[in-house]
Amino acid sequence: MSPKAEVEDVRRARARTCVRALGVALLTLALDVACAPHRIAPPPPVAAREASFRAALAARESRGQAVDAAVTLWARSQLSDVWPGVTGALSLRAPDALRLRVASVFGTAFDGTVRGDSVMAVLPARRLGLAADAARDRLGLRRPGLLGFRMFAATWRPPDSAWGSGTWSQGMLNLRWVDAGDSIRLEIGPDGFPAAVTLGRGDSLRIHARYQAWKRHAGVAWPAWIELDGGSGAVTVRCKIDRLRFVEQPGPGRPMARLPEGIAALDWPDFRRALEGAAESR
Repeated sequence: MSPKAEVEDVRRARARTCVRALGVALLTLALDVACAPHRIAPPPPVAAREASFRAALAARESRGQAVDAAVTLWARSQLSDVWPGVTGALSLRAPDALRLRVASVFGTAFDGTVRGDSVMAVLPARRLGLAADAARDRLGLRRPGLLGFRMFAATWRPPDSAWGSGTWSQGMLNLRWVDAGDSIRLEIGPDGFPAAVTLGRGDSLRIHARYQAWKRHAGVAWPAWIELDGGSGAVTVRCKIDRLRFVEQPGPGRPMARLPEGIAALDWPDFRRALEGAAESR
């Protein structure tokens, strides 16, 4: 064999060696990628979620001191799977007052107001009413005005310690804390808005609210769909909030100070039976 041919054979041998080495390297890399454990992206920093939450909360608290809105309510109980709908008007007044008036073809079917521990409600067509104090009477609910305002305005305010012990689940930041004996669990979504809240009081009370949709009003994000239940599933209420308006000078939407004249005042058990009868007759 000529020297030139020998040189050519050496070059070919080296080329085949390089090709085999490259193939082995590529195969090894492919196997490593296929067999390597899939990396899960770490949850976003708590600080970022907290900043978004606090900014949105500050906007609601600043503009939402007095709010009037149209509402549509659907309720379902264990006795019926039907969701009859009613329309009404909701007024919120910070920090612990709200008023709900439900319409009927004959006018107002229900007018209820809560301010602090004071609860008043009227069935105008039956000329029946309720005047109770949650701190004194057995209503099964403490601080109803503050709780109602927080539910509809989503003004839950976790303490600093809750942020430090927050946990992640399916993209939600879960915070837990205790407020005046109530255990609160708040889920905060990626947008920094409350997604759900559960309030518990020992074994006697459990309320769960899901914020299913939000809508901006005058640049402020506000709950648009809320689903409430008492934990036992006895009654579930869906609430759609429309035409929300921030009120600079509160007017007729303010809570009742006393029952209207000519209204017979009942205790809570009797008024509840009257309310259930009115609902069944709709």
